Amino acid sequence: MKECYLNGDYVDLADAKVSVLDRGFIFGEGIYEVIGVHSRKPFALSLHLERLDLNLSEMGLSNPLSSEAWSSLISNLISRNGCVFGTIYIQITRGKAPRNHEFPKASCPTVFVMISESAAKTELEKVIAITAEDERWRGCHIKTTSLFANTRLRNLATSKGAAEAILQYDGYLTEGASSSVFIVSNDGVIYTSPLDSNILPGITREVVIRLSASMGVPVIQEKIAISRLRTANEIWLTNTSFGIRCVSRLDEGIVGDGQQYEVAQRFHKQLSIEKGIMP
Repeated sequence: MKECYLNGDYVDLADAKVSVLDRGFIFGEGIYEVIGVHSRKPFALSLHLERLDLNLSEMGLSNPLSSEAWSSLISNLISRNGCVFGTIYIQITRGKAPRNHEFPKASCPTVFVMISESAAKTELEKVIAITAEDERWRGCHIKTTSLFANTRLRNLATSKGAAEAILQYDGYLTEGASSSVFIVSNDGVIYTSPLDSNILPGITREVVIRLSASMGVPVIQEKIAISRLRTANEIWLTNTSFGIRCVSRLDEGIVGDGQQYEVAQRFHKQLSIEKGIMP
């Protein structure tokens, strides 16, 4: 039986219970974080905890644990579940309170952490994507649990046989429904959209940007007209769960030659080395 952490205790996941009056359930008032586990170690933990702290501040919540306490909790959960590869899911809500649109003057946050195991991803995956209008609220930089707009767009993609919806707002690329987006031009230059309220500051996005500097292949952050994706040599999707994926087909068109992805291969290999997946 898998164990999770709930409000100070380690319990069987199947037995974990939260009040129906929890504001995360009633209003979707919660922040979440997903952290990759590779060779029994959390990847880019300090970046994830920094983002968690910023997002809690955006919601007007204090972080219930110190960085040291989070690190200990996560290590314990990995050990208790014997996880080698997978993801850690953290969710913090405003907690239980009478239903009222005003924030409660005092409440105890609900803190929930669980682990999901998966196989190590050593091969660079190629997927199909579609483009779609970004219909989400203009606070997408906050990693809130209110994800209906994202799940709706993701399911629009899957209904069309695609793995992801790449979103546009006012004719410009924002991000994927559950990923960050990079493009590589025909001359080998990498681009991604600059962070603003329409874009989640993805951790894998940040890791890729940092790797690019050490690899001598800088990433240019600028507004990208959605039309530029039609002529890109490569399109990448990044997130914690899968790392880097390449888009081989966008809507009805093939991306680049649909085969090589030479730049993505280099970054996938380096990212795998950083994670301890490849020597």
